Amino acid sequence: MKAILISISLFISLGAACQTLNKKEIKLFCNDFSTLIVAGDMENAFAFLDKDYVKTQHDDMLKGKTDQFFEELLGGTDKKNSFMTSPIKNIKSMKTSKILYSKENGYDIKFSIVL
Repeated sequence: MKAILISISLFISLGAACQTLNKKEIKLFCNDFSTLIVAGDMENAFAFLDKDYVKTQHDDMLKGKTDQFFEELLGGTDKKNSFMTSPIKNIKSMKTSKILYSKENGYDIKFSIVL
C-alpha cells in the first residue's frame, strides 16, 4: 500500500464561487469529488472541474484521454518526496487532508490518496 499527497488549486475546480464558500463547504465539495474518484466515476468528476481547464487539458492537449487526464491531475508525491501517478483503478481511498488559503492564489487543497 502506497500513500501519496497531492495538491490541487481550488480555483481550477470552483472558480469565483470559492470566494463565497467557507472551509466546511469546500471540504464537503472536495469529499464529494473524492468519492467519485474512488468509485471510478470520472464522467461525473468532470462536473467538479473548471470547463475551460477541461477543454484545454483533456479535450485539446490529451485528445479526450480521460484516464491520462485524471492520472496526471491526481499525480503527487509519496513519502520519499518522489513524484508519481497511478491508474485511477488503483486508488483505494482519497481524502481532503488540508485546505490552505491565500489572497493571491485562492484556495489550495491537499488530498491524501492511498493506493
